[in-house]
Order: sequence, then structure tokens, then C-alpha cells
Amino acid sequence: MNTIPWRDDFKIYKTLERQEHITPDDVLNKVSQETIELLWAIKQWSQSEIQWEAWDVLVNIISMAQELWCDIDELLMTEQWEEVNILELAGKWNESVQAMRWRYSRKQWNPEQTESLTKDFIKTVLNYTDSSLSLWDIIETNLSKLMNRESMYKPDINVKDYIAEYADFPKPGINFKDISPMLLSPDALRYVCHEMAEKCRWADKIVALDARGFIFAPKISEILWIPWVMCRKKWKLPWYKWDFKEVEYTLEYWVAAIEMRNHDVKEWEKVAIVDDLLATGGTAMAAIELIEKLWWEIHHAAFVIWLDEEFLLGKEERKQLQKYPHSAVVSYDD
Repeated sequence: MNTIPWRDDFKIYKTLERQEHITPDDVLNKVSQETIELLWAIKQWSQSEIQWEAWDVLVNIISMAQELWCDIDELLMTEQWEEVNILELAGKWNESVQAMRWRYSRKQWNPEQTESLTKDFIKTVLNYTDSSLSLWDIIETNLSKLMNRESMYKPDINVKDYIAEYADFPKPGINFKDISPMLLSPDALRYVCHEMAEKCRWADKIVALDARGFIFAPKISEILWIPWVMCRKKWKLPWYKWDFKEVEYTLEYWVAAIEMRNHDVKEWEKVAIVDDLLATGGTAMAAIELIEKLWWEIHHAAFVIWLDEEFLLGKEERKQLQKYPHSAVVSYDD
């Protein structure tokens, strides 16, 4: 029996998808777009263009088949179908998949029906490719396209375009970095969260730092499908109800403390720390100290922004942070 080349290591495939910022909605949109282009090619009756567009449709349907874990290993060529069936099938298939996504549909998710529709859709489109080729020949021919579709989906985003700067705030000499414009752009926010998720992908849990880390952690958690927990500022946890530990640390402007509940993360779980900004490194190192005190392992510390000004790099906390894997989506050396 033929098998899809990466079928045996689905986790690696999913990682590639996430790294390239591809979501099921992206694939669904691309299938719809390519189906319309295929119908237009059929109308013009350009054989080479029909084959090309059919391949593009198949690449994206197969991507979704993997996302849904549909078994398409035994698909064969079938009789020629009428072109109208492509659009009808695309609509039914899209509706069925959206039931899984819990959006745009009130229908209950039906895996068997979705798998059947996926097979029908692939069989139909196959008949507009070269009849001498099997599905597996087509997959092999288009494998590079199937495995490397970054240019199809990944938005061309300069993250710094979505970060505002304010001089001398909150005190003279400080250039404040404001992520508010990023939050107004779903594309920019999604881009940043996928970049951070790629760095955190082998963690068991995400620890988000109070408070702006709470913006990014839920999305990263959803992308990686791992839990996230809050590392809170002092007095935010009901100390009389749960056991917790705290660590004091020095910020650029004042002394603060963070707290975590003892049992939010299990002993020796790998933890990824998430926050919006790395400056002195005080908060990040306090979180690392707290995590290690609770017998948890630091997997990575991911930031949206880090500041690489010379006086900050000389801080003891920034030097200590070098011992741990850490990254940022953008950096500034104002």
C-alpha cells in the first residue's frame, strides 16, 4: 500500500505546518481559491493550466486531510466527473470541516462524513490531472510544494511596524515600546505568536509573566496544544487558600515580586517562559529562579521584544540569562 511520505511522523509534519504559520483556516481558504482557479482553467480549456491548478487544489486538500487525519492511502482514479461537482463538493467539504473548527457552522463534527467527502473531493480533482499519473505520482512530483509552502501562507510582516515608540517614558532616557498597534492587527499578532510558538514547541507547559505575557500565552498554547499557567505579581493569589512560592527582584524602576502556585506545573516538567519585553532581565530571571525552586526545568524563554542596549547587556540578570535558551521576535539597540 502506498503511504504519504511523512505519514509515519505526523508530529514533524504538524511542526512544519506551525512553523510556516499555516492553520486549517489558511488551508480551507487556499482550497477555495485554487478550486475557483481550476474551474476558470476548465472554462478556458487550457490543458496545462487545468493540470497545474488541479495539482494546487490537491496539495491543499491533502494538507487538510493530514490535519484531520483522514485515511486517503487507497485512493484511485475514477470516471470523469462533471465540473459543477467540484464546486458542490468544495462547499460540502468546507461546511463539514468548519464543523470541526466550531465556526461558521452549527453542525456537529462528523469525522466519518468528513473523511468520505475528502476522498470524493480528491477523486474528483484527480481526474483533471494527467490520467497516466496516480495520486502518489502527483504527491511525489509536488512534494517540495507540499512540504514548503511558506510563500503561500506566511504573511510578509515587519513586526517593528506594529510597535510604537515613546521617548522619555516612564522616565527620561527610556524609549518605551508599545505593542498596542500589534494588538490591532490580527495578522501581526498571529505572526508573532507563531514565531514564539516555534521556540517553545518542545515544552510541557508555558508560564506567562504578569501581565502582558498573558496576551501571547493563550494563542501559543492553542498553537502547540499545551497548557499555560500564570506567573502572578504579588498579592494577586489568595495566599490563604493555596501553597505558593515567591521571588523578589529589581526592575528598572522599582522592586517587585512574583508568585506561583506550587502545583500548577509538575516536578521536572519543561517550562517555556513567555513575556512581551526583555530589558534588564530582572523579571525573567526571577521567574527562572522561581521555576527552578519548584523543581521545574527551563526549556526556553521567549519574548516579543528584547532590548540590546549596551548598559542593559551589562546587567547581571542579562548575563545570567545567557545560560538559558532564550529568543525574541525583534530586537532593539536604541
